[in-house]
Amino acid sequence: MDCQQFSNWLENRDIHDVSEADNALRHAQTCKECQAKLRYDEELDKLIHNALAKEQMPSSLSGRVDLSLDGMSAGRSRMSYRWFGAFSAVVAVMLVFAISLVFSPSLPTINDIGHHAIIDHTKHDDSILVVRDLDNIYQLGDLTLTREEIKAELPQGSTFVGARICPLGECLAIHMVLRQNDRRISVYLIRENDMDFSLSPHGRYTLKEGSQIVQFWKKGKYVFAMIG
Repeated sequence: MDCQQFSNWLENRDIHDVSEADNALRHAQTCKECQAKLRYDEELDKLIHNALAKEQMPSSLSGRVDLSLDGMSAGRSRMSYRWFGAFSAVVAVMLVFAISLVFSPSLPTINDIGHHAIIDHTKHDDSILVVRDLDNIYQLGDLTLTREEIKAELPQGSTFVGARICPLGECLAIHMVLRQNDRRISVYLIRENDMDFSLSPHGRYTLKEGSQIVQFWKKGKYVFAMIG
């Protein structure tokens, strides 16, 4: 299996075809770019699962839906099919809109970013970093910042250890791990569009939670969050 075949499998994979999955996983073990795509896809699956599983359906909802359907069926003979179809279409559009509002990923406040970043910084294992060179960070997603622009935002004298895609709350961020002497530093790169607030590009912001301090600043269409 080559890289193009792997991409096709990842986009249209058949979970029942075990042999094709084995071929894809063997290819990913020998190709860093495809391995990064696979891990990104797995992180995205987890994020979607967590978002959809966040609210449980009330136990009484099923009964209320059945009663509503029964009532609609009893009165259908008095309602023209034309108007019933229009009503159903309006309800469907409203339902899709409501779901999109509920599950639209976002980070409401700067405190949310800091809280999720601190948890990830203190608990995640550096062995799962996907890329080990700053030049390869674009394997983790499309970035409008250049390598030089990203490097200029990192602490002077620090060494790039690696990076990965990680969930921050309901959003995805690029997590870069750095070393500076004995310090382990985490820098999170977050899209501005994933936040429900804005930061000025001319200042730095600080948040303290327990013994951890998080610094925030904006560069282009991204927000950097640094811990360590």
